[in-house]
Amino acid sequence: MGADTGEAVGRTTAEVGLGPESRFRDYLASLRSLHPVHANRASDLGFPCDRYNWYQRTQYQAAALPDVRLQGIFEYGKDYETALLARLRAAGYLIRSEQITREWKEYQITGHPEGKISWSGEFNKAGWMPMDMKWFPFEIKGIHTYYYDKIHTWRDFLTMGPIYARYPAQIQMYLLLENEELGYFIIGRKGTYDVKFLPVELDYELAESYLKKAERINRMVEHGPEPDRTDDREVCAVCSFKLTCLPSEDHGPGAAVWDDDSLIAKLRRREELTTLSKEYDALDKEIKATKKK
Repeated sequence: MGADTGEAVGRTTAEVGLGPESRFRDYLASLRSLHPVHANRASDLGFPCDRYNWYQRTQYQAAALPDVRLQGIFEYGKDYETALLARLRAAGYLIRSEQITREWKEYQITGHPEGKISWSGEFNKAGWMPMDMKWFPFEIKGIHTYYYDKIHTWRDFLTMGPIYARYPAQIQMYLLLENEELGYFIIGRKGTYDVKFLPVELDYELAESYLKKAERINRMVEHGPEPDRTDDREVCAVCSFKLTCLPSEDHGPGAAVWDDDSLIAKLRRREELTTLSKEYDALDKEIKATKKK
């Protein structure tokens, strides 16, 4: 107990794993797991590093588990999306939640589309009165309030870093799998029921880039070689394989050495003047204070 007491100085019992909160932390920790990846997940084709996808297919067990706090964020996101989906149904949207595994064997791509949604009928107390029903593939996402205000079209996800870059890949692959030209991102501001419907058109050029990536990963998984490491440290920072991949910590060229005598003389004189400037300012303030008196 002595050691625990020492570690707890200035920290709450929850932070050191004591008290009733520890049971909930243990529960969240138990939800962390790793599973074999036998194909290219549709969403992960958007992660901007081939080596990440290659590790998933060949060394999935080397991935680092999320910490408990991050696992809690994942679980809250799932809970929020479930609640938002229920509210959409209550508001009269028709939703086909299929949640079945779809596979594109030619490219070894798999995914779990959310389903399809329609709002083209009329809704009253008697229920739905179907008119010209149109169904759209959709993906529902809970977004942190800071990012929610920055998102106006689905393409905004492409500029928001490696995590959000997964989203466009996911829905573009689903549109191809479903043979559809138009789908929707339904995004909600976490903690509220603020919601946006973002139309997503099938972008053939972008979708083709994901298919080419899948082909590239498939070749390297089967025949090698392993992909090169990325130089983008923003990508490495959120990669679950960074402790295995061990990206270089070189952040660019080292310091340049100057041996220009005239420049050195100027730097020294500037330092001398800086000291004199401080002395001048102090005397100036003292004189002005005396004059006021």
